Amino acid sequence: MRIAQILPELNVGGVETGTVDLAKALKKRGHEPFVISNGGTLVDELVKAGIPHLQLPVHRKSIVSLRLVREIVTFIERERIDVIHARSRVPAWLAYLSVRRTDCDFVTTCHGYYSKHFLSRVMGWGKRVIVISHSIGRRMIDDFGVSPLRRVHELQAALLPPGFLGNCFQDETMRRGSGTLGCAGDSPLEISWQTDGRGRHGKALFRNRRTLAQ
Repeated sequence: MRIAQILPELNVGGVETGTVDLAKALKKRGHEPFVISNGGTLVDELVKAGIPHLQLPVHRKSIVSLRLVREIVTFIERERIDVIHARSRVPAWLAYLSVRRTDCDFVTTCHGYYSKHFLSRVMGWGKRVIVISHSIGRRMIDDFGVSPLRRVHELQAALLPPGFLGNCFQDETMRRGSGTLGCAGDSPLEISWQTDGRGRHGKALFRNRRTLAQ
């Protein structure tokens, strides 16, 4: 299967890293992955893995971006893309309008709590709608009318070793600003969480304590 992910940019972040990881995993399973974005520091990882990247300014929140639909349609037809997977609202609109002119399927992943604005509704129009948590899934079902039986799929956390979270402690400051999620015993893993100070946005930094100690 030929699968293209589309997102604004490929700089360091959770969505971006997940996109690269998924592309690599798809290739390992025998699929043919592609990525469409405005570029960024993680493009090199795709190149090293032999995964094609199409650079287009799909990050721009402007009516002018609609001009990109023709280019995306051409790309879908040229590369015989089976599925286009959107991970953000502006790229999702471009992908949705493109697949309507092709035989390609449209899939989305919801990474956050979108406002109840019409422009956010495209995230619930995928043939499959992937969510990163149960609460976001409920949001898409209750507020965006996505069918829970046919289309909402919760992304399971599969990157941490079994029992990791059960042996961890959480720093009180993580709820207010930044902090560290560490583990008791011999676990080498440590997660640092940095937020905007209001606890609404942030990023997790994974570190190997044994490597740092060397």
